Amino acid sequence: MLILDSMANLKKRLAGAVLLTVLSMVSICLLLPNSRVSTHLQNITLGTTIDNYSGLWSWHEDESSGEEDVGGGIRLVVFGDSWVDDTVEENQEAKGKSWPEVMCEEINCTSRLTFAATQPSSEWPSLPPTGVKTSNKIHAWAVENTRFLPHEDTDYTLPDLSTQIQAYLSLPPPIQAPKETIFVLSFGFWDIYDFARLDFAMAMNVTDRSIDEIFTQLDILYNHFDTNLYPAEVNATTRPKFKVIIPRLFDPTLTPGWKTHRPPPLSPSSVAEQQKNAVYLTERWNQMMENTMGSWINSLSDPEFNSTPEPAPEEEVIPLQPSEPFQPPNVNINIPSSPSEDQPRTDVRHTPRTPRTPPSLPNPNPNPNSKTALFRTRLSAAPLSTTLLPQKDIFYHPLPTYVLSAILTHALQSAGIIDGSGLGSDTSSTTSSFLSVNLPCVREVQEGEDVDGMVDVNGMLVCREQGLFLWWDAFRLGGVANGALGRE
Repeated sequence: MLILDSMANLKKRLAGAVLLTVLSMVSICLLLPNSRVSTHLQNITLGTTIDNYSGLWSWHEDESSGEEDVGGGIRLVVFGDSWVDDTVEENQEAKGKSWPEVMCEEINCTSRLTFAATQPSSEWPSLPPTGVKTSNKIHAWAVENTRFLPHEDTDYTLPDLSTQIQAYLSLPPPIQAPKETIFVLSFGFWDIYDFARLDFAMAMNVTDRSIDEIFTQLDILYNHFDTNLYPAEVNATTRPKFKVIIPRLFDPTLTPGWKTHRPPPLSPSSVAEQQKNAVYLTERWNQMMENTMGSWINSLSDPEFNSTPEPAPEEEVIPLQPSEPFQPPNVNINIPSSPSEDQPRTDVRHTPRTPRTPPSLPNPNPNPNSKTALFRTRLSAAPLSTTLLPQKDIFYHPLPTYVLSAILTHALQSAGIIDGSGLGSDTSSTTSSFLSVNLPCVREVQEGEDVDGMVDVNGMLVCREQGLFLWWDAFRLGGVANGALGRE
């Protein structure tokens, strides 16, 4: 009798446990927002499927290997240089995540493609520091046509913007198009870093041409977005937005590597001249980028820049002539780089822009059956409802604002000073938590420094407390700074 009573109590407890489990799973499904995770949990709870359960949290994986993507959700596509590259080299696991990685987690990306690249740390000091350029062709031409520079190998190993975009376009399309695609373009740092050693007129010329190249490549991305990724439906009243994030360029002279890693200039150039050039070219880049954004957002992209251009035997590449007169843009270099309350910079569409006429292309394709001709015919003949184009939306990320704030805050707090705006008084923010804003975490051993427990990486030592340093290495931000930028 006692055994039967015990069995009955055990059955009641098991039944209660099963009921509580079912109620808990149902509650989770109801409380979670509509997302890839909640859909998987709903299917598992209802017992309809348990396929692909191992990939439930797979959005943090880098999918740049070209594997098939099921689509849906939010996809982040990253092009750029070492500032957005998430490659982790051996013994550098403590580097932390790039700011696009952190942003991807904040907005719950379902997939992320990264085409950014970085010079391997093992190449220094045998090779000078370098990085991804906007255009390898423009850079090679500038170096070859600048006086007082020795002959250099222009066989580039890092992909420029055009190469990265073509790699993206060559991937197989996802089974289902993402609900939203966001592109990140981070270029210009290594352009300005190297342009600073050129003749000043040459440096300004190729800076302007690099800006033009960025928007030429944006046209290619936009037309792929419009015709392949999200093709227009008949009588459609809405289209997905073409969203792009472009970080404002940070002055390379303020990085630790400008002093410690940059080769000494050759006569007749000097350290002071190259530093002055870099400061001016950085501001020129930022102002021209901002000005060009406004006109590009309101422009109509032409399929002449399509990702798969048709052959034009008679078309010639626009030559870059050293004697070509330089036309400075209508910019004011005295405009402050940080946004103000009266003129916010977070959305360039709300800031007046100086229209900029794009360069004309010689010998347009005469083929009447070309994509360009068909596109223009469709625009003129089709009803307006069938030619609705995706809206262009660019966020000009104020990246330098955070970095400069951290540097200024550290300097003020070290001196025990608080400026009129209160900068230097807040000790709780991430900008005031750094032990050093000058020394990077990965560096040569300092005199009298205790090296016990520090890891050696190609002759450099990795610090023990990575979160206390603004910079990870000579030219890249640390994990704390990238985390703050990704959450902005």
